[in-house]
Amino acid sequence: MNPPIFDQRLVASVDEDGNRSCTASTPGPAGVAELNLGNGAVITVDYVEPDQLVSIEFAPSTRRSVITALIGTGQASELLTLHYSPDITARRLGVPLEDDMPSLRAMRGSNYAARQLGQLALLNTVSRDDRSPYLTRAVASLELAHTIAGGDLDHVPGLRRMLQPAVRATADLFIVAQPDLGDFVERDPQLARRVAQLCREVAPNNRTLASVARFINDRIVERDNDDGLAGWHNMGVARQAMIRHSLALEPMDEVDRFELLAPPMYSVYSAPAPRYLRKVADYQVELLGGGRLFVHFHRPAAGAWVRVIHARTLVLLALAPVRSYDGDQTAEAIVPTSLAADDLKIEITDTPLPVSASALARAQQAIRLARNAADLSITGAASAAGELWRASAAIWSEIGDDTRARLAERQGWGKLSNRRDVTLADRVAASERRANR
Repeated sequence: MNPPIFDQRLVASVDEDGNRSCTASTPGPAGVAELNLGNGAVITVDYVEPDQLVSIEFAPSTRRSVITALIGTGQASELLTLHYSPDITARRLGVPLEDDMPSLRAMRGSNYAARQLGQLALLNTVSRDDRSPYLTRAVASLELAHTIAGGDLDHVPGLRRMLQPAVRATADLFIVAQPDLGDFVERDPQLARRVAQLCREVAPNNRTLASVARFINDRIVERDNDDGLAGWHNMGVARQAMIRHSLALEPMDEVDRFELLAPPMYSVYSAPAPRYLRKVADYQVELLGGGRLFVHFHRPAAGAWVRVIHARTLVLLALAPVRSYDGDQTAEAIVPTSLAADDLKIEITDTPLPVSASALARAQQAIRLARNAADLSITGAASAAGELWRASAAIWSEIGDDTRARLAERQGWGKLSNRRDVTLADRVAASERRANR
């Protein structure tokens, strides 16, 4: 029997619809990368450190064998015995409820498959990011398909079935990216040769990818012969060949299709809490069944208001005044029953003003800056990356997330190591940035 792909200690929860969530850690300032295995299992990892598992989500229809392969027999058996209860928000698998959260070491992928799945999640996220250039997205999708086709991860349940959809998505992206191919080949022929090689290897019978490889190779020959005019003439011909050979895309649907390819990944998850009572210096938070939330103050708080905010989306959930009950100063509110205590962010204020409507947009901006910083730093642009990291840190601090602010600040000063492998998509993105200076 193969060992589990992910051997991290997990915190599990079940929602009212039977969806099971297994959380290993909380992501950093750049959010998460995601990979849907297509069998009801969705893996998320930290964007900056894809060897750090964040969570695995299992749909009610996910087969037991899939869950077992991913998290092991023991944790799978325990997870499948759990059922939704409003009184139990989450529990740790395999250890007593009162045990501490897992160490950072325990959150890391400990085998080749786990690390490779993290890298695939990163490539998948880049390929679906509609704010990235089409050529970068196309190469990320190409790398994703090429890794799956390599066969090293065939034991991962559901992964092999992703190959053909990944090849089709890659072909479609290259169709839209084709106008940029000529400049790319002219600028970086060695890198372009590697792209052409992967196009030939990943799906030898895919005529669209074969057209991409042929165009790159022909353009390199024309470049070496200094025949730029012929190259520009052939760009339109190559583009029409790619469109004609694509099974997944009709020429008239090109713009509409790629507007809808996928939204950018802006998720910032909060790990479910193993307890439902949280103590703070001046108050403690008590979350009871039915979504009843009490904030008890240890010192006078007359006139204060409590704002209850969703820690992930930053949406205002409740606004309650602090009242005195027989000397006990408490604010009482009702929150959605699906939330755990750590899903809630508590703010104490003297004025009952709601959280800024732009807070979510600011969080998205912080994530985008952190991702751009990570992409820059991985290709050696440390100075530019540092500026973006510090800008991200400032926004996280502004919206009250001091933990992510500190992490981004430390990244900005080069105090944290980077465990991301440099991908072909990273190198192509760096090439495009140089061209746009």
